Order: sequence, then C-alpha cells, then structure tokens
Amino acid sequence: MPPRVINPAPSHPAEHLKGLPTTAHVPSPLRDLSESLTPYVAKADLVLSRIPLLRTLEAHSQVPKTYIALAAYLAVTFCLFTRTAAPFVSTVVVGLAWPLAAALAAVAESDARRMRQWLLYLAAFAVVAAVDLASGVLVRVVPLYYVVKSLLLVWLYHPHTKGASVVFDAIEPVIAPLLSSNPAASKDTKDTKKTQ
Repeated sequence: MPPRVINPAPSHPAEHLKGLPTTAHVPSPLRDLSESLTPYVAKADLVLSRIPLLRTLEAHSQVPKTYIALAAYLAVTFCLFTRTAAPFVSTVVVGLAWPLAAALAAVAESDARRMRQWLLYLAAFAVVAAVDLASGVLVRVVPLYYVVKSLLLVWLYHPHTKGASVVFDAIEPVIAPLLSSNPAASKDTKDTKKTQ
C-alpha cells in the first residue's frame, strides 16, 4: 500500500475553500448568503486551527476542520433535542470528555490555577450527576432537560464563566466550618482569601 500523502495546512484560513465549486450556478439569494458567510467561515477556521484534534482530523480526512466542528455540533444538538442518546451526550460527551482532557492537560503542565478550576468543576459535576441519578422525575418534568443540563455543565466549566468557582465561592463560607476540624483554621482561610 503506498504511503498516504498529507497536504500541509493551508497558508490562508480560507484556502481550502478555493477548490470548492463556484457559486455562479446557485440562485442569487443562496449565493449572497454563501458569500456573506465566507468571512465567518474563515474566522471559524482560524479559531479552530488552535485545536490539535481538529487539525489532525482535517489532515487525515481531507475535510475542512470547520465542517468537522459543524458536523459534531449538529450531531450533539440533534441528540440533545431529540433525546436520542441524550443522557450519554449530556453526561459523557459534554460533561466529562472535554473537562477530563483539559484537567489532565492542566496536571501535565502543573498549572495550579487550572487544576483548581477543574477540581471544582468535577466536584460540581459529581453533584449534578448525583441529582441526575436520584431524580428521574426531572427528565419528565423539565422541558428540554438534557439541553438545560448540558448548558449548566458548560457554564460550570467554561473558562470565561468559571461557574464552578462562582458556585464554590458562594457556598464556601457555609461549608468551610463543616469541613475543617479546627475552627481557627477556617477563620485563617477566610482572612487569607480576603487579602488576596
């Protein structure tokens, strides 16, 4: 079997779009839509270039990473809205796959700040999973339960929202005395936190 030749990454973010058929035969409204989306596709391609997995998939499949990401997004959305494998998607794909990979990367890089964030997220995830297991009623009562659960999990772990830290900071004054066997130690922790 001859060795597979992998094309190098395009030098321009939208270079892979050059080989696609022209839009001359497409009706005017669709052509206008396609042309108006081209800059956004190029920007998305640039952002997605930061993800090593997508770069590898693009190199091996010869499918642009923008299309791979869009297909994955649509598959997850379809599963969540139709409840086709929704428990698996919301718990394993959304709730565990990315956070565990990011947590392991933080540990490998010895990044204490990111490790703290992921530890707090995994503790919050454990609470969400326990509530999920204990209350099957929620699935029947809450409309779009798995969508809401997935959005909550993303809010908890997303680097811009840091929801797990927000929740922990809100409940820390209540749980710190319960977790500490030495009341003076919990007071010292609060004082230290105030000075930071």
